[in-house]
Amino acid sequence: MTRTSRSPGIRGTLRATFGLLLAVALVTGGPVVGTATAAGAPPADPGTSADGGPAPDQLAGEGVRTMRTSVVPSGEAALNRPTGGYFEISGQGSGHGRGMSQYGAKGGATAGRTAEEMLDFYYPKTTRTVVPASTTLRVWISYGQGAAGSPRQGVEDGPEVEVATGLVVTNVATGKAFTVPAAATVVRTLSAGTGFNVQAKVNGAWKALGTTTGDVRFTGVTPQTLVFGSETRSYRGSISAVRVGSGAMTVNTVALEDYLKSVVPREMPSYWPAEALRTQAVAARTYAMANLSPSRTWDICDTTYCQVYGGTSYAGGEVAATNAAIASTKGEIRTYSGYPINAQFGASSGGYTVDGGVEYLQARNDPWDRAGIAGSGAVWTTRLSVKTIESAYPSIGAFRSMTVQSRDGRGAFGGRVLDVLLTGSAGSVVVTGNNIRQIGGFESNLFSVKNPDAGRKPVGHLDSMTRTANGVTIRGWALDADAPLDTVSLLVSVKWSDRTSNYKFKANSTRTDVGRAYPAYGDQHGFVSPVPFSHSGPATVCVTALDLGPAAGNTALGCQTFTVAKPIGKLDSAKAVDRTVTVRGWALLQDVKTVPLNVVVEYSGAASGVVKGVASHTREDIGRVYPGAGVHHGVIIAAPVPVPGKYTFCLITNQVSVGTARINLGCQAVVVG
Repeated sequence: MTRTSRSPGIRGTLRATFGLLLAVALVTGGPVVGTATAAGAPPADPGTSADGGPAPDQLAGEGVRTMRTSVVPSGEAALNRPTGGYFEISGQGSGHGRGMSQYGAKGGATAGRTAEEMLDFYYPKTTRTVVPASTTLRVWISYGQGAAGSPRQGVEDGPEVEVATGLVVTNVATGKAFTVPAAATVVRTLSAGTGFNVQAKVNGAWKALGTTTGDVRFTGVTPQTLVFGSETRSYRGSISAVRVGSGAMTVNTVALEDYLKSVVPREMPSYWPAEALRTQAVAARTYAMANLSPSRTWDICDTTYCQVYGGTSYAGGEVAATNAAIASTKGEIRTYSGYPINAQFGASSGGYTVDGGVEYLQARNDPWDRAGIAGSGAVWTTRLSVKTIESAYPSIGAFRSMTVQSRDGRGAFGGRVLDVLLTGSAGSVVVTGNNIRQIGGFESNLFSVKNPDAGRKPVGHLDSMTRTANGVTIRGWALDADAPLDTVSLLVSVKWSDRTSNYKFKANSTRTDVGRAYPAYGDQHGFVSPVPFSHSGPATVCVTALDLGPAAGNTALGCQTFTVAKPIGKLDSAKAVDRTVTVRGWALLQDVKTVPLNVVVEYSGAASGVVKGVASHTREDIGRVYPGAGVHHGVIIAAPVPVPGKYTFCLITNQVSVGTARINLGCQAVVVG
């Protein structure tokens, strides 16, 4: 039940200091006789995110079974790289979801449920058991013990303890007490050899009291006040300086019930309903009992890795409401087969608890949690940036898309995210929902992902429509934020008085200006496309960018109307020289006067054939008759014929290349000798 605190620094700063020790030191074994042991894992308080805990094969005597994790293909579509650089995340729950939901306990208590009913629900098949009132616990006071960012960063010595009347400082190896000067204000323990140099601060200077070959214990005063730089914290019970390797640990030996007086108000708000506080007290006591271990120098830590414990003065100290909850459940824990259970709990299950791999941690619909989290931080939203994904998984290259492939099928959004496919320019990788949760800092793996671009229509611009001899050429750009690296198709409709012709093109030509404006999309979103005209008369040309999905609709880029005139011209002559007939004439398109027309010479008779040409020869007379058209509209085409005989030669043109009515500019009979 490690958790990511919303208050920065707690988890991260202590991880390096004792994460490895926790991994190897949490042991199993021993029935409940006041010193029961079992594997433990840290819980979470409301407003924090719980994660982790021992794997099922680490738990002794706890009804271990195969974890019943359902896998349901999500059927969710791939989410492409968002233009803004981030995905929108909506989630529920806080933590791993195993065991008791603290918001669920609040919701159940508000609904009139008792602590016993809620414990039976969250820890099914467990037995109420009472442990001896004399049970004590050894808490590793890791605060300020060498952790980065702590008041005593890098320090590997024992504690500094304020001197109070009755304080006894004992050399554990010899059983002898050190003589503490009456004027002393603080006693400290500095690591030396296998023990400590013990010093007292007298009149502002440190004075040596002696050395040890082992541990040092501080007793005679409760609570005792530890000094952490300019900060102090007070703890019930005794304090010990314990050597561990080349460093030292501070260990607080405290009565179990006194320990809970600091833990419960740190794990659950003390103003919550009394039955919720009673539920928390039993869960916290059970968790502590599951961690008792005579084989090591400490039983439990004081951080979010275990249960938050700060003594009598930290963060408001002990509270009457939680003290009452502790007293009313005195000694009560939950056991399975005679062992204290690994009583995992977290801020919120998100409405459905998660199977923990043991009989007493089952996946269950949790209506109390849904009631409890209403309006709370356990219903949350956040963002996941593309940069975060690329930094965490550099092997995929430039990120392109994310696909939630499977969920567990339980609860909101179709269940907790199990597998996610990340695709990039260099490859792809399948990661877990918890992997995504960790890199994004989410409260849980019960979440949905939305591309802010999703559902948007394509965007683009129709820069121009230029009339050509055969139709128009359209220019512009178009892209779709739903699929920024894909190509948008264009639908171009040409509407005539009696029909409509449709054409499709791709917006896939290079536009560096578009690439600069939309750097996440690339620059292959331009178009320069010829659109043919098939008739004469008024023609309205419209360009539409087609949506790539999800279905948000297409985007009209613009329309323009043209009046398409018939070509005009004339066959002036057709003269034969030997077996070649030279056809002369002229042709032009009145609405595109400066553009030379394609023409053909067709002949029939003794043989038939077609010769292509262009009306581009100089005709000064045409330029005078049609000012502004220029002079290059003359036709001179030499057409060889295969055999002598009588022929008819015709000059023909049209304003498009395919599928139009032929415009005959004249015919002439020719005899080829």
